[in-house]
Amino acid sequence: MKALDSFLTNLSDHELAIFCRYRYHGFLGSSKEKIANEIKKRNLTTEQLKSFEDKKLTTHLTNEKIKCFRCGSDRLYIESDYKEIPIAEFTSAEIAIDSYRCRLCGYNASKTTPNNVFDRIKRVFKNFAKSRFIKYNDI
Repeated sequence: MKALDSFLTNLSDHELAIFCRYRYHGFLGSSKEKIANEIKKRNLTTEQLKSFEDKKLTTHLTNEKIKCFRCGSDRLYIESDYKEIPIAEFTSAEIAIDSYRCRLCGYNASKTTPNNVFDRIKRVFKNFAKSRFIKYNDI
């Protein structure tokens, strides 16, 4: 619980509004109370929260850093998914696929399905060599 408290205190009002909009429903009761208490402590009204929710965050980032497509935050963490691929009869390879997930809104761009055909084609031919590595299982 101390981790949630420190995370909430480090957020700006705009980031807290986005966090509350997208992630509030996924927490348990005691955590929801902590989020509500943080909003009350900052004296934020529902009108202020709604006005913050409609705007994307503007961060002063260089082009090298990645930011969230949904909310514009630079608070991302790497999420690893593992997939097993059979190689031979008794051996398989485990591939780890790294992707970025936003800490504020929970959006993961690599797990959403593209809407149009051109985005799907781009995703097929995109080079994921840097984010994948192979581990062999010893069976």
